[in-house]
Amino acid sequence: MVVDLCPKAGGAPSTWPQPESNITFDPATGHRHTGVESRVVEHTNLGGVAFAQHHSHYERYIPTIGGFHELIYGGGVAVGRVFYSPIIIPEVMTIDRLGCSHGGVGAGNFYLAIFDSLNEAPVNRLGVTLATLAAGINQKQQVELTVASLQLNPGYYFGAIVMDNINDTYMANVDITEFGNPNNIANGPIWYQEDLGAFLAPPAVATPVFQTARSYCIWVRVLSIP
Repeated sequence: MVVDLCPKAGGAPSTWPQPESNITFDPATGHRHTGVESRVVEHTNLGGVAFAQHHSHYERYIPTIGGFHELIYGGGVAVGRVFYSPIIIPEVMTIDRLGCSHGGVGAGNFYLAIFDSLNEAPVNRLGVTLATLAAGINQKQQVELTVASLQLNPGYYFGAIVMDNINDTYMANVDITEFGNPNNIANGPIWYQEDLGAFLAPPAVATPVFQTARSYCIWVRVLSIP
């Protein structure tokens, strides 16, 4: 059954679809159709509205940048090592979770976090998860941030992961040397790491070093636009 969302004033059905010339969009209030009673869709509140009805599917999950190699599962190299992978946020959006994918071993704990950047390097931690037990093998896992939601502006960010053992496997690009070298931000996306010495949450302020050994796949889950 087709439900007319834009009836004419007085309740009579409107002609549908509306001519493109009659449709305008105001970012602050949503869609408006001239000549009919307005049915405004508030983009600050998507409650009850399927995300895909108003935004491209790619905007629901935005992953970190990968190298030009097949994605394979790579175990952690050192307990307490933070791996920072770049992520591009294309427009203002609100996120509520971070995610990763487990391989054939998934019995340990991990943290996920998101950082802002300066000169294409991670700097300040914007959001972090609690230490979380791996959900199991060969599956995705999304973890809520410790805050209800986090609004991000368009820009260059970093997803981060820390593990409590060297046996768990996570989806990663484990050979990104050709794409990452030379270690210079003028050469394109660069990956970083930082050793904490123990299984701790990613730090409030990053002090990373270049690395080209691996890039773990992390993604943000978009709650709404904005």
